[in-house]
Parts: sequence; structure tokens; C-alpha cells
Amino acid sequence: MSLYRRVAGRVRLPHGGVFRIRRSAAIETLSGDTLTASLRDGSVILTDENGGVATVTQADILQSNGVIHVTDAVSLPQ
Repeated sequence: MSLYRRVAGRVRLPHGGVFRIRRSAAIETLSGDTLTASLRDGSVILTDENGGVATVTQADILQSNGVIHVTDAVSLPQ
């Protein structure tokens, strides 16, 4: 699995992560790149370093090795 699409820890929505911010938050991936999380019309939006945008369509899928959040697009490293 790509380290670019993974972050350390268990971030669950809606009570944690970006919902505690007012505008946006930088999220460092395991590869050292940055995704920016923000809220737009009640949805969590991830913007990659290339300006690509993905909306979280399904959150908090609990797995034995972490938490998965499904997006409607692929985020790519720079």
C-alpha cells in the first residue's frame, strides 16, 4: 500500500480530525507529503500537493490495522 495515502494514528470522523478545525488542517502522510483537509458544505475535502481534490464519501471503516476513509478520487504525490 502506498505510504502517500497513509497517515500515522487513528483519525475518526466526525468527532476528531478536521472537524475540530475552523478552516483547514495539514495532514502529513507516512511518505512525508502533505494532504490538506477542509470542510465544505458539511463534507470533508482532501486536497493533494498538486491541487487535486477528493471528497470523503465513506468514513470510519474500522479494520484490524487502522481506519479507512473512502474518497471519490485518487490523491497523488507531487
